[in-house]
Amino acid sequence: MQTWCKAHYLDASALVKLVADDADEQPGRDVLRRYYSDNTSMYATSYCVTEALSAFKGKYLRGRINQDEYIKYVQDFVRISVGWKFADR
Repeated sequence: MQTWCKAHYLDASALVKLVADDADEQPGRDVLRRYYSDNTSMYATSYCVTEALSAFKGKYLRGRINQDEYIKYVQDFVRISVGWKFADR
């Protein structure tokens, strides 16, 4: 009997879309969130995780999001990135 597991690797832009609700992330956000919720075995490199955190800070520093949104995005990102679906590889 054969069994298999499909791995899903997310890049930094996908990681940002998982939690960011600002207009900049609208294109593709709903599709990505459905894909994320419908599948397991999500992975990202530590580089992509760092890049996503940097993108949140950049949005804040450029005035695209306010401080409360920045804090929420980072907290939500940390919450999902240490969950059962997401592992650093």
